[in-house]
Amino acid sequence: ERRLGEIPGVMEITSTSSLGATSIVIQFELSRNIDGAARDVQAALNAAATDLPSDLPTRPRYRKVNPADTPILSLALTSDTLSTAQIYDAVDSILAQRLSQVEGVSQANVTGGEQPAVRVRLDPARLAATGLSSQDVHTAIRQANVLGPLGGFAGDARAESLGLNGQISQAEDYRSLILKTDGGAILRLSDVASVVNASANSRLAAWLGHKPAILLQISKAAGANV
Repeated sequence: ERRLGEIPGVMEITSTSSLGATSIVIQFELSRNIDGAARDVQAALNAAATDLPSDLPTRPRYRKVNPADTPILSLALTSDTLSTAQIYDAVDSILAQRLSQVEGVSQANVTGGEQPAVRVRLDPARLAATGLSSQDVHTAIRQANVLGPLGGFAGDARAESLGLNGQISQAEDYRSLILKTDGGAILRLSDVASVVNASANSRLAAWLGHKPAILLQISKAAGANV
């Protein structure tokens, strides 16, 4: 809020906070160009990055829209073969991006679902029987899912670097992760937990009739033709 308050032409700042989220609404003078104001907001967000916690799940983002306006178009997307997490991934990365570029569109907001995620549900009794804790499992997952350099070769006339993409994104890959070895016995993640492909937040949902759906809400820019 302090960074945003330094922007020229700001008339009023209102913030609303809830568990895990904060929304800040900035009202500008009518003489300010909306695109120029948006660039100033993005610059303020970039400047505020050093003031914010380093472990934020998502970076702050802005949108040009009147909070009192309702969307001019709502699309509900369903599928007989894809999960809602897979639909969300396609809508968020492809469809919403294309629609946001249409002249007169201020925002294409995806709701009703969350980013695809792998959900690990530990069995407390089975975990306790192995002598491991949930923190041990957390550490094993982090260490097995690494993206980084390994090293390289260097000669008189040529050098080569070695890299490894060790990131995994599917439940079947996580199930085989080794948590512990004892002699010839191997304890894998699937032995103490159920691992499924799901969404990051299972408490968000939208429906079209009796089918789960992902909603795409389209808002127009000020002065644009509906």
